[in-house]
This record gives sequence, structure tokens and C-alpha cells, in this order.
Amino acid sequence: TLDIADNPIAPDAWRAFRAADPAMRLRRLDVSGTPLAGISLEPLLDSRSLEALTALEMNRCGSARKNLEVLAASGYWTRATELRAHSGTIPASTLEPLCRSAGPPALRLLDLGDNYLRREGVELLCDAAWAESLTFLTLSANYLDDEAVELLARSGRFTELRTLHLSFNNTLDRGDHLVITDRG
Repeated sequence: TLDIADNPIAPDAWRAFRAADPAMRLRRLDVSGTPLAGISLEPLLDSRSLEALTALEMNRCGSARKNLEVLAASGYWTRATELRAHSGTIPASTLEPLCRSAGPPALRLLDLGDNYLRREGVELLCDAAWAESLTFLTLSANYLDDEAVELLARSGRFTELRTLHLSFNNTLDRGDHLVITDRG
């Protein structure tokens, strides 16, 4: 396990992972708030030292369009058990590469809190082939409403889910019609 989150790491720090001792095989990595979670994600995930990686935290990575495409195409995504991409300014449209992929059959934890998923992002999650394996899902602060919550419940895809975080969806500045109420 390596946690290097929120350090002033240079974008080319992925080279250190490529040059690491061949015996180093990380299973968990937190690169949140660093360029490694953003513009350097692709060469980082291609590093031999991450060939056994199953848990990745890339919180606060900024605009994630390219990042989620990179994740979907990576070896990590085929074996992932945990992905945390909290506060990444991820809009629903950027989820498509992850949700359309065969994905990780063993993904248990997905944290997409504090992004911009809206109902459209929930629809993509409901259609994801790997959704059925989730036991922990965070969709807090994502501009969700009753319809989004109903989609989750009606989809029948989240039968293994034991923890669902939907907090702070009603506290966002977006009008009365986009809230989670008793109906949701």
C-alpha cells in the first residue's frame, strides 16, 4: 500500500514507478490531489509495479474525461476491487467508457461522491455489467433526485449493495424540483 496523496509531486513522477524494484507490486495506491491522478494516469497505470493493483484512489483529480477512458482501457480496471474518484468534477458523460466496459467482475467499492453524475450518470451505472458486484456505493453530492434513486432501486442490479451514500444531494443549489424526498 502506498499513499502519496496531496503532495507536490511532479507530473513525470510516474517514471519512478516504472523504475521501481521489480519486486515491488502495489495492491493499493492513493494518488489523490496529484498530477498522477490526472494528466499522468495513463503512464502510471502502465507501470510494472502496478500490475497487481486492485484499489485506486484518485480523488480531486480535476476534469476526468480522459482519466476514465484511461481507466477503462487499463489492466487495473479488469482486476479492480475498489475505485475512489471523489470530488473529481466528473460529469455523467465521462462515465460512459467505464460503464460500457466489461469492467472488473470483483469491483466491490465505488466512490463517485461530489461529482456531477445527475440522473444520466445513475442510468449509466445501472447498465454497467459490473454493477451487480458492488457492495459499497457513494453517490453523495451528485445532483440526484427521486427519479435517480428510483432508477437504482428498480434496476435490480444492486442486490449485493450493503452501503449506499446519498447524502448532500438536497443541499446543492439547484432548485426544488431536483431533490431526494420520501418518494426516493
